[in-house]
Amino acid sequence: MLSESEQSTIESNAESPPQRSSQRKNPQKQQSQEQSTSKNSQSTQSKKQQKDVSSKNQRKQAEPQQREVQEKGKNNKTDKRKKQYPLHIKEIMRLQKSTENQIPKLPFTRLLKEILQKHGDFRMQSTAVAAIQEATELYFVQLFDDAYKLTLHRQRVTLHSSDISLVLYIRGQTDPGVR
Repeated sequence: MLSESEQSTIESNAESPPQRSSQRKNPQKQQSQEQSTSKNSQSTQSKKQQKDVSSKNQRKQAEPQQREVQEKGKNNKTDKRKKQYPLHIKEIMRLQKSTENQIPKLPFTRLLKEILQKHGDFRMQSTAVAAIQEATELYFVQLFDDAYKLTLHRQRVTLHSSDISLVLYIRGQTDPGVR
């Protein structure tokens, strides 16, 4: 019995024919043989690549069939990819999640100071300005929410100024004819 390494050396020697002394003397023939063997090795590599590609194609063709089988079964895990939303819906979702103020602080402060100067010379703390800004934003959010509910009741999608004025009238804050 021969060991595995001895068997492999014997097989490799049997596969390659012994070189003749005439071939050793002529370097051009040796180079041409090396080129032909490199071409053969390249062709075997390309054949392997083709087999790999064909096996990938077979797997791709088999995958839809497997997917159909999986979809029919109820106990399989569901696809956990995120749902794709349009940009305006993404922006609404982002704004609903945020807790920050939507009206910029500096312009709101300027507006508040302008209103206060008309009624006298007042000074306000920054916390008071932040509280007024928070209350203002809450008021506008509720106003637009109610107005949009009215829009949906009228079986429309677009919010009109008449919807806002009707909400204000219902609340008792203004007359319906005043705009």
